[in-house]
Amino acid sequence: MEGPIAGYIIKSKKGLYLTRHLYWHLTPIENAHVFSPLETQEIIKRSLSEDWKTIVYSILPAVSIDGTIVAISGETTVASMIPSCL
Repeated sequence: MEGPIAGYIIKSKKGLYLTRHLYWHLTPIENAHVFSPLETQEIIKRSLSEDWKTIVYSILPAVSIDGTIVAISGETTVASMIPSCL
């Protein structure tokens, strides 16, 4: 049994969310994976340097318990984060 996991869910431009399997698989929000802050940072860096720019749109802080998302906070677009990632 997992404890609470705090991190981020990652939203695509199509309004779907990244899963744990091969980051670019997309799913409705209830099946989204909560990525750790470090994983999220890596995904954003990749999205800025590869053709992922067409996929990754925003991140939302989230908490999951036993794989179920129980809390989601405000959305931040990746475009607004670019200066801090470079």
